[in-house]
Amino acid sequence: MARQDDDQDKLQDEIRDELHGDDDVSGDELDEVEIIMLADDEGNESPFELLAVLDVDDKPYAVLTPYTGEDDDEDDGEELEVHIFHYEEHDPEGDESEGSWSIAPIEDEALAEHVFAQVRAALLADVEAG
Repeated sequence: MARQDDDQDKLQDEIRDELHGDDDVSGDELDEVEIIMLADDEGNESPFELLAVLDVDDKPYAVLTPYTGEDDDEDDGEELEVHIFHYEEHDPEGDESEGSWSIAPIEDEALAEHVFAQVRAALLADVEAG
């Protein structure tokens, strides 16, 4: 059980770092939002904001939320809708797409539930920590 607590603490720290940034980061960099377009089953594209890339069980996952273009810093009482995907950075050696990455759906339902539970618990702990 101690390993799970350590993993949870590590995940919470990663979420704090991703959502709040480092103290050394300039204000302009904190304002940058990474938006990607995702297509649904009918091919309709919608914008999503990349909130964080987090490790769960030593594997990276992208945490996305629908992008509205509104300032979401205020707590309006609404729940945050998140979508979690496998995340992979592409090897820049010999690859023209240096610095690129891709995401893929989590096909295994049990794995998806596990990852979601870990990310949800870490996000809630971050919110409670204030």
